[in-house]
Amino acid sequence: MGNPKITGFIIALLLVGFFTASLGTAIAKMSSVYSVGYDNSSLESYNKLEDLNEQAEGLENKAITMTEKEGIVDIIGGYFSSGYQALVLTKDSYDTFDEIKDQSIKDANLGATGEYLKLVLGGIVLILIFVGVIISAIVKRDL
Repeated sequence: MGNPKITGFIIALLLVGFFTASLGTAIAKMSSVYSVGYDNSSLESYNKLEDLNEQAEGLENKAITMTEKEGIVDIIGGYFSSGYQALVLTKDSYDTFDEIKDQSIKDANLGATGEYLKLVLGGIVLILIFVGVIISAIVKRDL
């Protein structure tokens, strides 16, 4: 087996809580039947990935064509500018994920289970970003 990681443990706790809440909701509403409708007008909100892809390609092209600047202040400023653009792209990626997640759960008409699923998916992404990337980089260990 592999080495256990704290990230996997935290995500497993979230998933156990989600399945417990989902099964409790399903058992409580066993007698009712969910009606699911299909609406083509909501599909437009899923078409955000193309915009995000174009923005990422533009940032990649800008990084490839970056020329060496004169002086130490210009070089450091260029690195900060590129880092800031990467952070903006990361925020836009998370916003796109969040928007698609909300729309898909609303379209699935899951009731209370959908709200639990939104919380779990958002929590997993935040754990992967903060524990799996940021804290791992700070402590220089694979968490």
